[in-house]
Amino acid sequence: MVGNAVGGRLTDAYGPRRMVFLGIAGATVLMALLPVANLNLGVALVWAFVWGALGWLIGPSQQYRTVAAVPGNVPVGLGLLASSQYLGLFVAGIAGGLALEWYGRTGVIVLASALGVVTLLFTMATYPAVTRRPKTDVAV
Repeated sequence: MVGNAVGGRLTDAYGPRRMVFLGIAGATVLMALLPVANLNLGVALVWAFVWGALGWLIGPSQQYRTVAAVPGNVPVGLGLLASSQYLGLFVAGIAGGLALEWYGRTGVIVLASALGVVTLLFTMATYPAVTRRPKTDVAV
């Protein structure tokens, strides 16, 4: 809830591109720091809160980006966005399970961190620096 509310406000203030990069980069760093979260309960709780907030920080930015990309067909665009997110969760579950089985906990951390870096590089290559703003005036 915190990440979603803050993410919406920050997206309005700084634009969706910055928030997408902040969320991906932050989540990648936090995944690499997962062993630190095991130091004690207090550290784990702070880590989990920041992890959750960063995960939900991206949502409003991705929705903004989707609406800007398909302003004439927003419901279908947002439906495809949600579907792609669920597909990503499905693939991540399989990949994480296989990494855990084959390489243990360290394998999951390395795989997740590496995929975070790949995601960041892919987003940098495919997300233009200038985006058009979605239409806010809706004809009734």
